[in-house]
Amino acid sequence: PVKAEHKGQVKGLVHDQSASGATLFIEPMSLVNINNEIKELMLKEKAEIERILMELSRKVEADHEAVKRNASIIYELDVIFAKAKYSS
Repeated sequence: PVKAEHKGQVKGLVHDQSASGATLFIEPMSLVNINNEIKELMLKEKAEIERILMELSRKVEADHEAVKRNASIIYELDVIFAKAKYSS
C-alpha cells in the first residue's frame, strides 16, 4: 500500500485503490515478471490437474460395471459390519 501522494516514488503497476482513494495498491516492477511466472505455473498446474482427472474419469468409465459391482459389495459389507457392531 502506498499513499496516493507518493505514487510517483514507486515504479509499478497500480492494481487497486482504497475506497477513500488515499491509498494505492502498487505491484513493484521488480516483481511483475516473477508474479507473471508464478501465474503461468499455476495455470500449468491447473491444466495438469484437469488432464489427470479426465484420464482417471475415462479409466473409471471404461470399467464402470466393475466399479458398480465393487461399490455394491462394499455397501453390503458395510451393512453386515454395522449389524455386527450394533447387534450386541
